[in-house]
Amino acid sequence: MVNPKEPITGVIETEDKVFTFYFKDYLMIFMDTVVNSYPTSTLKSEDKFAKAISHNGYKMLLHIGNKDFPIANTRKLHSSSYIISESNVFDYDLSYYDGILFMGGTLSKLKRPHAFKTEHNAEDGKSYIEHLDDTQTFSFSTDDFTCEVTIGSLTSESFDLESTSITNDKVYFKMLFNKRQTTSSVYKHYGKLCELMSFLTNRQNVGVDEIYLIQKDVMMGDIKETSNIARVYIEDTENFTQKHIFQNLEFDLVIESLPKLLEMLYNPQEKKPSYSLGFYPQNDECSNIITNNIVRNVCSALECELSFVDEIKSDEEKKIKALKKKIRPIIEEHKKSPEMLKDKTYSLIESSMSHWSMAASDQIKALYHMYDEEMTLANQSNIVIGDDEIDEFVKYRNHITHGSYRVLDYTLANTTRLLSCLVYCCILTRVGIPRDNIKNWFCNGRLLR
Repeated sequence: MVNPKEPITGVIETEDKVFTFYFKDYLMIFMDTVVNSYPTSTLKSEDKFAKAISHNGYKMLLHIGNKDFPIANTRKLHSSSYIISESNVFDYDLSYYDGILFMGGTLSKLKRPHAFKTEHNAEDGKSYIEHLDDTQTFSFSTDDFTCEVTIGSLTSESFDLESTSITNDKVYFKMLFNKRQTTSSVYKHYGKLCELMSFLTNRQNVGVDEIYLIQKDVMMGDIKETSNIARVYIEDTENFTQKHIFQNLEFDLVIESLPKLLEMLYNPQEKKPSYSLGFYPQNDECSNIITNNIVRNVCSALECELSFVDEIKSDEEKKIKALKKKIRPIIEEHKKSPEMLKDKTYSLIESSMSHWSMAASDQIKALYHMYDEEMTLANQSNIVIGDDEIDEFVKYRNHITHGSYRVLDYTLANTTRLLSCLVYCCILTRVGIPRDNIKNWFCNGRLLR
């Protein structure tokens, strides 16, 4: 994110001194106004920020993390994010916010704006613009808050000496919380939005162009209003995906399931992840590349999804449970015998037994066959992927995980890609998407392109 108003100059206070600073391209240079040697001063971290103020009166929060930052003489500090107030007239409290507004970037690849339409009247020869409401609103809840989300687009009108134009090309995603949020939590919410956008685009390189913090009941003279009080800048390390909107899962397609999807992203259970999606391509250029790391991540994602599917508990699982039932009395008897082992050893044995289950490849094959129709539609290669290929996939993952050197071939790469489609099928089904919709999305190229 680029701030056109940079460079920024101002002052920043430590425990015992006031420094001037020069800030540009996420690099702040601190300068003492007295040219003498002196002890190191400490810049205090408050909620991971250091407070500053620009020479033209704008409040600024520089992200420095949890630790205090020592300064002596002149020193440089690179920070990947900062926040600056929207006004130098109103005295905003930047320690909290009630909502966040995200705009542009990958959001524009997930919704087609239609906030107005034009009509031509043949009788008077004039064209008329009708403003439309293209917003979509829903709520979701976490253990910590309830959030109301609004997705829509903005219109803008511009004038210059040569032309006048009205545009409707900026998509926004607004979150309003029922509880105040500390300022540093903006990065958590932005991270969750990026996870959502990655899921809908199947890309890692996602982001937005603008982020604003919102406060309710801000005094504007004699009245209270909901207002954007500050803008957040985050350093981008890579250009955002340019996938065509018709190759993504647009918000319109999944709007009914977005609350469940966001709740899944926000509420992972301890020691039991609710999703595992580390196999996205890094960018558009890497979309057809399969690596060993992707193989491992797809397999981990499948193991995660298997924990949510009860239908796979087959006769094999019943036999394993019966075997455990037979063995437990033998272990209890052994604890009372002269050959008894240490308590820690028995705990280890019982812990091992709790993980007895069908072989991973058999479970994945059973899950795969639950979605046979979807997998047939998703298979874009001329290779038929079946049980033997899944066995080889799991064997390959085990070999590379335990240090053996293996080389990916075309069949393994296609099996990996198809099994990543299976992960999507499981998650979309879990959040309430009808399977007919999933099949259609595979047919028209909206999933995992």
